[in-house]
Amino acid sequence: MFSIPSFHTIKQYAVDIFAVLLGGALAVLFIMYMIARSDLKTAQQDYANEKASYTQAVGKVDELTLQNTENLQQIGKLKADNASLVEALNKKSHADIKRTQKITKIKTRIEDAKKTDDGPVAPVLFDTLYRLQQSAGAEDSNRS
Repeated sequence: MFSIPSFHTIKQYAVDIFAVLLGGALAVLFIMYMIARSDLKTAQQDYANEKASYTQAVGKVDELTLQNTENLQQIGKLKADNASLVEALNKKSHADIKRTQKITKIKTRIEDAKKTDDGPVAPVLFDTLYRLQQSAGAEDSNRS
């Protein structure tokens, strides 16, 4: 039959149950602590990796910024060189146009000269040679 246990026995069971529950709770807490500790180590490692990647990226950005600045300076120099070359070519082109106009004018004058101006030393030829001499003298003084 069933007998009622004594108070002392019930108390002992309660203490045993409490000890088992407390031990289980401590075991659960220890497992949770170990998981949290592992997660913390993983997070610390991830942070260190991200920090290293960030530092590397900042270094790369600084390097590229410096390279960009150098490239912009080089582009500025090339633009200035290009502008001076364009200016020189324009001056040369204008000088060539003027020279071509002078030559065309001289040729037209020779072609349009009267037959009476023609002879052993035609006056038009004399005048043309004289103008060429003056023109060459003006160009020589421009070159110095």
